[in-house]
Amino acid sequence: MESRILIKGQNQSDAAKGVTDQFMHVYWGPYIISTILPLSSNQILDNLGKLRGEFNKRKLKPYRTENAPKRHKTYNNGVRSGETGEDQTTMRNGQEQTEHLSIIR
Repeated sequence: MESRILIKGQNQSDAAKGVTDQFMHVYWGPYIISTILPLSSNQILDNLGKLRGEFNKRKLKPYRTENAPKRHKTYNNGVRSGETGEDQTTMRNGQEQTEHLSIIR
């Protein structure tokens, strides 16, 4: 199975062309990971099978299509996981404080 990914680009503004980097795409792709290399690098191919280069895994992001499963927050009886409506003890400024977590519906 081929892992499809997006590559984070290094966009730059160009005043002569009237292009601002904030309106450019942040990620390029999708591309295919062909080989996982040592030191957290991956060899990337384009859709035609041409070698695109080697990229560090920090520059890669999984490519999701419309049919790909998305991560959803789990709910139990209308309550998001982690919210129980119970007392929670926290540390603030070195002192222990108790708060009551209430659920607003």
